[in-house]
Amino acid sequence: MTWRHSFRKIYCLDTLDTRFSIPANVPPKYANTELQETPSVPSSSEEKVTKSRPDGAPTQSLPDARPSLWNTWEFYSYYFVFITCVPLMFKAVYDVSQSTHPSYPAYEHLLSPGWIPGRKVDNSDGQYASVRDNLPYLLLLLILHPLCRKAYDAFWRTSTYTSVRPSNGGRHDGLSQGLSANAAASVRQEQRLSFDFYFAFILIAALHGFSALKVVLILWLNYKLAKSVPTQYLTFITWTFNIAILFANEYGQGYKYARLATFLSPFLGAEKTGETWGQWLDDHGGLLSRWEVLFNLTVLRLISFNLDYKWSLQKRGGSAIEKKQLDPANLSENDRVRTPARPEDYSFRNYIAYALYSPLYLAGPIITFNDYISQCRYQSPTIRTDRTIRFAIRFVVALFCMEVVVQHYLYAVAIFNAQPDWKLFTPMQLTMLGYFNLHIIWLKLLIPWRFFRLWALVDGIDPPENMVRCMSNAPSTIKFWRGWHRSYNRWLVRYLFIPLGGSTSTGSRGTARSIANYLIIFTFVALWHDINLRLLMWGWLIVLFILPEVIGKMLFPERRWRGHENAHRIITGIGSVGNIFMMSVANLVGFAIGWNGLKGVLAGIAETVEGRIFAVVACAAVFTALQIMFEVREEEKRDGRKRKYTDKMAARFAVGMQRLIPWLGYHHVLMLLIAIAIILLSLLLAGCSSTSPLIPGIFLISLYYTPYNPVYAPSQASPGTVSAIKNIVGAAVLEVRVGYFGICTTPDGSGWLCSNNATALAQQTSPGQDPLNLIWVAQTFKDAVVFPYLLIVAIILAFVCFILLATFPGWHYEHDDLTGSDIDVKPFPSRPVCQVALALIFVSSVFVLVSVLWQHTASVAASTIAQDFGNGSVKSGVGTAAMILGWFGFALLIIVTIGLLVMLLSMSVLDKLTGD
Repeated sequence: MTWRHSFRKIYCLDTLDTRFSIPANVPPKYANTELQETPSVPSSSEEKVTKSRPDGAPTQSLPDARPSLWNTWEFYSYYFVFITCVPLMFKAVYDVSQSTHPSYPAYEHLLSPGWIPGRKVDNSDGQYASVRDNLPYLLLLLILHPLCRKAYDAFWRTSTYTSVRPSNGGRHDGLSQGLSANAAASVRQEQRLSFDFYFAFILIAALHGFSALKVVLILWLNYKLAKSVPTQYLTFITWTFNIAILFANEYGQGYKYARLATFLSPFLGAEKTGETWGQWLDDHGGLLSRWEVLFNLTVLRLISFNLDYKWSLQKRGGSAIEKKQLDPANLSENDRVRTPARPEDYSFRNYIAYALYSPLYLAGPIITFNDYISQCRYQSPTIRTDRTIRFAIRFVVALFCMEVVVQHYLYAVAIFNAQPDWKLFTPMQLTMLGYFNLHIIWLKLLIPWRFFRLWALVDGIDPPENMVRCMSNAPSTIKFWRGWHRSYNRWLVRYLFIPLGGSTSTGSRGTARSIANYLIIFTFVALWHDINLRLLMWGWLIVLFILPEVIGKMLFPERRWRGHENAHRIITGIGSVGNIFMMSVANLVGFAIGWNGLKGVLAGIAETVEGRIFAVVACAAVFTALQIMFEVREEEKRDGRKRKYTDKMAARFAVGMQRLIPWLGYHHVLMLLIAIAIILLSLLLAGCSSTSPLIPGIFLISLYYTPYNPVYAPSQASPGTVSAIKNIVGAAVLEVRVGYFGICTTPDGSGWLCSNNATALAQQTSPGQDPLNLIWVAQTFKDAVVFPYLLIVAIILAFVCFILLATFPGWHYEHDDLTGSDIDVKPFPSRPVCQVALALIFVSSVFVLVSVLWQHTASVAASTIAQDFGNGSVKSGVGTAAMILGWFGFALLIIVTIGLLVMLLSMSVLDKLTGD
C-alpha cells in the first residue's frame, strides 16, 4: 500500500461518512468491503451510483458526464491564476497580522500568548475560545468515557452474552452462550442504555452543577406529556411545549435560583435566607453555568422522542422487522430511522439516556431516538476501527489548520473585533480579512461537530456527518445550505416538513399550504438558532439571496443549452460570481463584522481607484475558481457519482420545492416583495424602541462623547470654547441614539437603556455621565424633526395591496373537451382590482420616498451641527442600518409598482389582440 493510496483512503467518501457511499435504503452489509475512494467530497445530496465490487472493478461514468477539461489551455490559465492568487491571499492577511503593521496596536490587546515562538494566538472569538480552552479536558473525556464503559461492561461480564453472531435471513436462531441472537442483543442494549443513563447524570452534574435539576425537570415534563396526552393531540402539544421552553429559557435567562428565591421568599417568610441560598446555588452552576445556551439541541431530541413514540403507537400490530423479513443487525439507514423501537423501549430511562447521551449532548450531530435505540441494540456494521482512525486523522488536520495557520498567523477575527481605521488597509487586505473570517466561521463549527462525532464513533454510535463540503468549494447557495449542519436538515425533514404535509398537495390551496410550510420551517430555523432579531433578519436575507440562483436556473435551464455546454458554463460562472458575493455579505453581517464593519470594508474598497480596479480583478479570480469547482463536479460524474438526495425524505423536500415553483404566479412574487418591504419598514419604525437584540442598532442619529482632535477654522470666532467643552465633558462616555418611537442610551458604555420617555432616561443618568445634555438634544430632535406617520400609512397601504394581490386567481386544472385532457389555466385578474392595487402601492412608494429622504436629510444635517457644536468632544453619526432598511424597502415597493403597471399594460395589449 503506497502513501498515495493511504492518503486517498483518508479523504475518501467512506471515511467521511458511509452514508455517502451506501444508499440510505440499502443495508450496509458490504460496509466492511473497501469502496472505491475518491479524493473529492460530495454535497449532501450526492451519492455514488456505482460502487467498486470486491474485485476492484472500476465504476462507469454517468451518461451526462462531459469530457475532461483539465488538460485544456483554458484550464492551464486557471491553474496559473490559482497558483498565483492563493499564496497572495494568505500573504495579504499575514502582512496585516504582523507587529510592524500600523493597525497592530489597535488589536494587540485581543491577542493571547501563543505556543509557537514569536507568535501570539488570536483567541478572541468567544464561541470557539470555549472549545479551544477546554479541548484538553474534552480529549481526556473522549478517552475516559469509552474506558469507563469497558470497565462497566467488564464488571457485569457483558461480553459473555453479547457476542452476537450475524443472523441469517432475518432469523435469530444462532446462539451465543446459550442465548439467542435477539436475547443477546437485548443484553447489549440493556448494558449500553444503563451506562448511558448513569453517565448522563454525572456529566450534566459536572457541566451544570445544581442547574442540572432544571434540565431534568424539563425532560421529565416533556416525558409526562408524551405518556399522558392523547395521541391525536401529541404533535401539537409537543411543539407548543418545546417552543415555549425555547422562549422561556431565553427570557428567563436560565431561571436563576436567586431570582426564584426573591420571587418566592415573600410567600415563605424568609427573604434574606432564600436569597442567600439561591445565590449559593447559582454560584455552584458547574463548568457551564449557562445551560440554557446548549439546550436548543436537547429540544430537538425531546421532539424526536415524542413523535417517534406517537408514530410507534400508530404502527402497533406486529414487528415491522418481522413483517419485512429484515435483518435487525443489518438495517439500512432508512429502516433504522423509521422502524419503531419495541414498546418497552420508550421508557424514562432510555429517554434520559438518549436526550443526554454524552458524546452528542453538547453540540450534536443529531440522531433520532429510533436510530439511537437500534444502534444500542446492534452496533452498526459501518463502525470499524480503521475507518474511525482515518476520521480522527481528518479531525486533527482540520484542528491543525485552525490552530497553526489561522489562529497563530492570521489575526482576522481580532482585527475585525477591534474595528481599526480601515484606511490603513489595502482593498485586497480588506477583502481577504472578510474571506478568512468566513473560513474561521466554517472551521469553528466544523471542529466541534467532528470532535463529538469522533467521540460517538469511538463509543460505538454512528451519527450523520454535519459538514460535507469545504466552504470554498460551494458555487451553489442551495447546495451549500443542504450540506451545512446536515443532521439538522434531516431532522427538519422528518419532524417538521413531512408532518406539515410536505408538498404533495396540488392546486391553489396546495400552493398556499406549501408556501406556509416553508415560512414555518424557515422561521423555526432562525428562532431555534437564537431568539435574536439579527439572526432572524439574517435568515430572511439568506432566503432573499437564494432567489437570484433560483431565477437564474429558470431563465437558463441546463436542458436548453445542450450542445452549447461551454456557453452555459460561462454564463453560470458569471451569475455565480454575484451569488457568492451576496452570500458572503449576508454571512459577514450575520456572524462576523455586522453592518458597521461591512460599511468600513466596502468604503475602503470603493472610495479609491485602486479599490475599484481590485474589485474587477477579484471578480475575475472568483470566476476562475468557479470554473474549477464546476469541473470538480464533472469529475465526480465521470467517477460514477450523480447528484441524488441521500434519502427519500430529503428527496420529497427537494421535489416539493421544484413542484412549487411552476405554481407560483407572477402576483406571488409581487406579494413576496411587499411582505419583505413591510418587514423592513416595520423594523425601521421599531428602532430604539426596546433593548431587544439589534433594535438599538437601528437608529436615525447617534450622539456620543469621545475625545478626538478638534477642527480649527478661520471662521471660528471663539476657538477657545473647544477646551472649555473638553473640561466640561471630562471622562464621559455616554452614547444616545434616536429612533422613530424611542431613544436608547448607554450611560457607561456597557448596556442599553431604551424608552420613549427622555425624562425617564435622564433620571437614570448622572450629571457627570451627560454633561452637555445629549439626551435632551436627542429628545428635541425626535419631537421636532422625526415624523413616523408617513411610514405607518405606507405600511398600511402596502398591506392592503398585499390582500388585493392575494385575491388574484392562480393556476388550476380545467378539462378540455376537444382534447379530452386536463390543461393548466390561469385567468386574468380583475382590471379594477389591479388598478386599485397599483394606486395603493404607488402612493405607498411615494410616502416611503418622502419619509426616507426627509429622514436622511434631517439626520445628516443634525449630525453635522451636533458634531460641530461639540468639536473635539462629541461625535455624531447617521444610522447605516436605518438608511439601508428605508431605501431597500422603497426599492422593493417601486419594483412592485412597476410590476403591477406591466401587468396592466400586458392585459390591455392582450385585450386589443383578442378583441375580435
